[in-house]
Amino acid sequence: MARIKRAVNAVKKRRKVFKLSKGYYGAKSKQYRSASQQVMKSMAYA
Repeated sequence: MARIKRAVNAVKKRRKVFKLSKGYYGAKSKQYRSASQQVMKSMAYA
């Protein structure tokens, strides 16, 4: 079996989250985990 390489897909996924979290304060716009959580919460309230 071929080895799975996720580099491109992972970067696309992260870039999408960072695009949505642009303008958030501190780590929520810079760290993927924090940004992802905040984006999910924001979308729930939107």
